[in-house]
Amino acid sequence: MSMSDMTIVTRSLRVRLLSTVITVLSVACAAGLLIVLLSLRHQGQSAFSRGTGNAHVLVSAEPSGLVSVLNTMFYAQAPKAALDWKQIKALGLDEQTRAKKDGSGEEVVPSDRRLAFSVPVQMGDSFRGFKSVATTGRFFGAFQPTEEEAWAFAAGKSFEGTWEVVLGAEVAKITGLKVGSELFITHGWSARGHGAVEGDTPATKKEDEHDHSHGDHDHDHDHDAPGGAGHIHDEHPFVVTGILQPTGTLHDRAVFMNIEAGWVLHAEEKRKAKDPNLPEARVDNLTDEEKQVTGVLVRARSGAVLGEVFAELRKQTGVTVANPASEVRTLFSIISNVDTILLAVAGAVLVGSAASVMLAVYSSMNERRKQIAVLRVLGASRGRITGLVLAESAVIALLGAAAGAVLSVIGMQAAAAATLARTGVLIGGSVELGSVVMVMAGTVGLGMVAGLVPGVLAYRVGVGESLRE
Repeated sequence: MSMSDMTIVTRSLRVRLLSTVITVLSVACAAGLLIVLLSLRHQGQSAFSRGTGNAHVLVSAEPSGLVSVLNTMFYAQAPKAALDWKQIKALGLDEQTRAKKDGSGEEVVPSDRRLAFSVPVQMGDSFRGFKSVATTGRFFGAFQPTEEEAWAFAAGKSFEGTWEVVLGAEVAKITGLKVGSELFITHGWSARGHGAVEGDTPATKKEDEHDHSHGDHDHDHDHDAPGGAGHIHDEHPFVVTGILQPTGTLHDRAVFMNIEAGWVLHAEEKRKAKDPNLPEARVDNLTDEEKQVTGVLVRARSGAVLGEVFAELRKQTGVTVANPASEVRTLFSIISNVDTILLAVAGAVLVGSAASVMLAVYSSMNERRKQIAVLRVLGASRGRITGLVLAESAVIALLGAAAGAVLSVIGMQAAAAATLARTGVLIGGSVELGSVVMVMAGTVGLGMVAGLVPGVLAYRVGVGESLRE
């Protein structure tokens, strides 16, 4: 296109500046929305895949592998079933302390020598709405929150004593707790959060006497009923010994305590419910049945034995064995239909904006009939006139697509910040380059298609008739 043609298109757009701006903005909103949705899908998949950590297998008593992964890795709901320590030992998933071969000290290793680690977790309690995870110190040494990086402490260290806790980065940030602070754990999961810290007033005796016991099975009732929260375990204050660096996963919004503390708290509930005269639960008098575990994070020493370990565990009755990465892929295949619908809606909006381009150019055709006739008299061919109209539509679409790309960058930053603040999941705040290129190219293409109707009208404008008007 020659410079004179570009000048004609530019002047035409400037004459109808208000209409042009409105049309460009409508295209920008549609293109930006589509880019954000495509980028969120990509970044969301990456975030969830990253959040499964370095565990090869998750063993639990949950009804399905997907439920197990969602509850244990992503804190979707409190697990409803648990394995006891007798079952854990029978599966070879307990860990033992032994002397190192070089005599330099001791090390913790799984009973099954094919495993690199088998870390137990118990879930079901909370602190001010933040989920608590009872586990062992190996959780911070062997298990990694993401495949790429290990845990790191911003302050303090891992728990060593029974009544000590480690805070996720977001928990510490929101509550203001520091190393040395004291807190109380609340029975059950609740969105409201009824935990207490030093200076707060824990649950009253009357509230404590309300029936919040676990009953015959530690995890059979609804830990996270809407609006419901259990009583505060104010008989056992916990001391903060460490605060973790941010990981960009939901672990940032969790409170981690020694699994022995979790066992004692839940054993006390069961003993009180069964017979108030039973001895007080202590670490040294717990039975294997009272040592409840809602999941075990397992990693094989090598990929060669992973299939063998996986197959052996799956043969056991009453046990659910899941591969976290595989279950996340299953999750996204399930929600892909909804994902497709959202993208289809955004695409329809983009097509609608292309229609607005057509209407904007089409509505100006009657006003420009004389201008077109003059151009024809000056020697412009019908093809050149049609090309000018198509170019005008394409320029409007290109401006809208470019503005949409800018809006999508702002939108993704806002979406990433909101997701991090509300869920603790770190999704990339950058737009996917491939999505930007695809949407911009598609938008310009739709703009040119939208210009076909007014382009044909321009092609058919009669010179004599238009000049006499």
